[in-house]
Amino acid sequence: MINTIVSTFSPFKTISFILPYASTIKDVENYLSGLFPPGNYLLSHLSGKLLYPEDTLASLLDRYEYSNNARVCMLRYVPKVFGGKGGFGSQLRAAGGRMSSRKKRGEEENKSSCRDLNGRRIRTINEAKALVKYLKTAPIRKREILAERKQKLEAIINAEPLSKRIKFEDNEFLEKSEIIIDDVKNAVKLAALKKLKHISENSLTNKFDEKCQPLNSNNEENSINSRISCSLTGKINKRFNKWDQDDSLSDNEDNVLEADQYENESTKGN
Repeated sequence: MINTIVSTFSPFKTISFILPYASTIKDVENYLSGLFPPGNYLLSHLSGKLLYPEDTLASLLDRYEYSNNARVCMLRYVPKVFGGKGGFGSQLRAAGGRMSSRKKRGEEENKSSCRDLNGRRIRTINEAKALVKYLKTAPIRKREILAERKQKLEAIINAEPLSKRIKFEDNEFLEKSEIIIDDVKNAVKLAALKKLKHISENSLTNKFDEKCQPLNSNNEENSINSRISCSLTGKINKRFNKWDQDDSLSDNEDNVLEADQYENESTKGN
């Protein structure tokens, strides 16, 4: 007799029974079919080895050293699952669609992550080829850079100096710009005078109200206002005269430079 231990699936427990020594796998399946509900089951060895119905238990014995030297046969009994993993067909269809779209657009398939027969990635091989090509063309590129630098230096050395100073001769534009500048200065002067006169009048009236001057002080107030306005107009005129002097100095400097250049050219001609 052979002790047979069958490992089953949840919620069933492991089964142990005794069969004759000459029993086959078919006999074991018939015995288990009476214990489990009807269905499609798979009987295999505990190690995962597939069994045939004509195999005997004697050929599948696993010998363990028990106290009574008993022989034990370990089996597994599980239901079959149809269909396998699934989903691979959809992946193939998606990959085929991507390949066809690349062909339509004229793009090449990206195989840089693939490997060759030696186990090296295509990306690594392409990088090595590009590096070799770069090293071969390095002397040529260096010569080209040196030639460009030489041409630039020769162009700077052989450049012809300017024969005369470039002068802006648009008289109409100059006249318009001078008129606009004068108008702006006059407008600023008038606005500043009005603002300062208004401020001085307000300050004077406030001071006189605080001190409670008599009504017969109108002449003094007018004289004070006239003095303040004269001093303010004098300051403003000085400021704008300074601007005019700066402009005239810059114009005189330009004229002096032009005269010096003309004298230098005349001396060279003589």
